[in-house]
Amino acid sequence: MLQIIHDALLENNTPEVSHEVTPEVKRFISAINGEMSKHDIMLALGLKDEKNFRERYLKPVINAGLCEMTRPDAPNSRLQKYRLTESGRRLK
Repeated sequence: MLQIIHDALLENNTPEVSHEVTPEVKRFISAINGEMSKHDIMLALGLKDEKNFRERYLKPVINAGLCEMTRPDAPNSRLQKYRLTESGRRLK
């Protein structure tokens, strides 16, 4: 019985969806150097619209596990900075 359940679970197991590396994500990864504030990253990218930056750059790199917050317990902190994860550094 356990073997049947095990086999059924294996059949339905789908591989993890890989995150697409968009041109924006590539630009973000090239622009970030060490720990940087949101403002500094936007300056490095030549961006002015914070909403565009958040939706097209910041959220995708964080959701893909390529970037992390230095203060994850305080996401809205004025002292918040961002840095590449090991995965993000491998893409640089």
